[in-house]
Amino acid sequence: MNISTTRPTFSLSSGLRPVRMLLAALLILAIAIGWRAWQTMYNPSAMDIPKVVQPTAADLVTRFQQRLAANPDDEIAYAQLGLALLQQVREDGDASHYARAGEAFAESLQRDSQQIDALVGQGVLALALHDFAGALEWGTQAQAVNPWRAETVGILVDGNVELGRYAAAVAAAQQMVNLRPGLESYSRVSYMRELHGDVDGAIEAMQLAVDAGVPGTESRLWTQVQLGHLYFNRGDLETAQAV
Repeated sequence: MNISTTRPTFSLSSGLRPVRMLLAALLILAIAIGWRAWQTMYNPSAMDIPKVVQPTAADLVTRFQQRLAANPDDEIAYAQLGLALLQQVREDGDASHYARAGEAFAESLQRDSQQIDALVGQGVLALALHDFAGALEWGTQAQAVNPWRAETVGILVDGNVELGRYAAAVAAAQQMVNLRPGLESYSRVSYMRELHGDVDGAIEAMQLAVDAGVPGTESRLWTQVQLGHLYFNRGDLETAQAV
């Protein structure tokens, strides 16, 4: 696949297809934030990086709870705890984590009303609860605090898609790719191309998402599965099995 730039302009063909939820991609976004925070908290050196094993969501929940026990006013830890709880829903299917995540985000924002990860987390949570208008409000607040965070734009992409505002979603997706071309942004482009009947374009973008992922991580494996589904739906069973 020949790509001329790392920040391509993505266009959509006509012919909308039924909308499906983007929650899997959303929670990849959530755990990506939490994983970066875990790396920052433990600050592994370059020599240690090959030895670092990505923690599970339950590991992150425990570690941020311990951090809060030592410092109950740590607004960053509250935000990261909420994001880890969102990922835990993805891992164990227990929807009760949603309420706990919301409580953690609220605690964070009570201490710092502009805590960016808590604002992003509230947006992700609103999407998970199908409160798409609320998600757009949270995403807009987060973007006002930090317009350079791709995660804030991701919320606007997903909220607009689910409300049928496809032009706004396309514009936000392009902005997200421009800010940070990667697994989260390319997977969204793939999804919207598929919605518009552009299967080849969806495969192209999902392959970029796979290539941008870290080998062996859950998020990259999830993206490979989505790529396989796209090939399967196109009738290319051999490639689907090989992905």
